[in-house]
Amino acid sequence: MSKRPRSKGSELYHHIYNRGNDRQPLFKSKSDYERYLNALFKFAIKYKIEVIAYALMEWHIHLFIYDSSGKISQFMNVLHGWYAQIFNKINDRIGHVFEGRFKNKIVDANNYGLWLSRYIHRQSIEAGIIVDPKDFKWSSYRVYIGLDKNPLLKTDIILKQFGRDEAQQSAAYRHFVEGIEDSPIDWSKIEINSQSIIGDSDFVEQVKVRLYRKVEDEDTIDDPLIFISSHLNVPVEVLTHPQGREEKKLRRKAITTLGDKHGFGVRQLARLFRMSPSSVFAILTKREINTNNENSENS
Repeated sequence: MSKRPRSKGSELYHHIYNRGNDRQPLFKSKSDYERYLNALFKFAIKYKIEVIAYALMEWHIHLFIYDSSGKISQFMNVLHGWYAQIFNKINDRIGHVFEGRFKNKIVDANNYGLWLSRYIHRQSIEAGIIVDPKDFKWSSYRVYIGLDKNPLLKTDIILKQFGRDEAQQSAAYRHFVEGIEDSPIDWSKIEINSQSIIGDSDFVEQVKVRLYRKVEDEDTIDDPLIFISSHLNVPVEVLTHPQGREEKKLRRKAITTLGDKHGFGVRQLARLFRMSPSSVFAILTKREINTNNENSENS
């Protein structure tokens, strides 16, 4: 079965989540959490992403973000690719850190943004880590209720619905998150189903016309690995350190795409994918042989 194409489109709100590969922890120390958060906001600025809410759990992450420029895939691949490289280096390990591709749900923020933020900020409670969510340091909840400051966090879309002044907003939002009111959506079930757009039928139809656009070829590519990983909807680490037959097939596709369509040479590709020039040459020439054979059979 072919994979569902990654949802693309600008000016959309996203619920992003992912977990550690093979049920391994994503964060082993305070420094890991801090490193991820610093990178999150650093790359958010670069890719014009607004971070609305987050929760970094030991085994998984949740992000509520606004993508103004249609670069959600590039942003996430850079963020998680960078973090995986640093995490592996510090822990003297190789292999995947995250479990496959990040999961992405486009959300109608007008109707469900409040509930998504509540779901994210209650992660530490639901996991049984703490009783009071303000005691969990690695979510954005403390900023929302005025205990911490983070000018890079875009809280206004949520808090403006709880009053005009900051004190009123913080108190009302805290009551909302810590109360017992049931959410109209079971977010945990949505995470595992195939529904990619969360909203009413009108919202879904409006969004669909902006999604699943073909990635257009670019004359210049500033970062080839980021470009091709976004094009194939896979993390950079899958292409540089493939494991198993399917991931090696993806790497071959990445190499042939950059070589055939964008004019990258053998040595350039060898450096990018950390392979020997002879291995890259074999992939490119095998592609040519296969293509020639297909043409002969069709003639």
